[in-house]
Parts: sequence; structure tokens; C-alpha cells
Amino acid sequence: MVNITKKEEIRSIDNQGRLVIPKKWIKEHLKTRTVKVEINEDEIIVKPFEVEDISDLFDTGIELENDGSDWDKLEKEIILKKLKSEGIDL
Repeated sequence: MVNITKKEEIRSIDNQGRLVIPKKWIKEHLKTRTVKVEINEDEIIVKPFEVEDISDLFDTGIELENDGSDWDKLEKEIILKKLKSEGIDL
């Protein structure tokens, strides 16, 4: 059995376009402060974003500019290029 709970709230967006995400949702669903935002014609969907094991991305044919001397930059480049290959531009 799937338990689906849908809760709607009215929220304001500030002058800079920011929306406050409920703290309870953040605590329950996010391991990091990074989310995936899906933008459709008439809605925006916010989902937790978790980095997959980047070792799965090795030997995938993704061209890299980084030489690997800075692991954090290499990881970021691999993730961004993988997302771009899936049609997601950040």
C-alpha cells in the first residue's frame, strides 16, 4: 500500500523570487541543501537531489575539461555534464 500525503499551503515569494520551503519538509527529505527543480508550463516541482555515485559515470564518454587535480571541481563537472546529457541545464 502506498501512503500519499498531499498538503497545500499558500506561500509568498519575495522581491528576489525566493520561496521559503517548510522546515519540516527539509528535515524529512533533504540530506543536503540541494534540490532538483522541475519547471513545467504551469508548475514548479521541488524534489530532493542526491548525487549518485560518480564512479558510475566513469567511462561513459562524457568529455571532461578538468585534469582531476581538484577532486571537488572534477566531481562538480561530472555531475553537471551528466545532468546536461539528461536534458537538465543548471
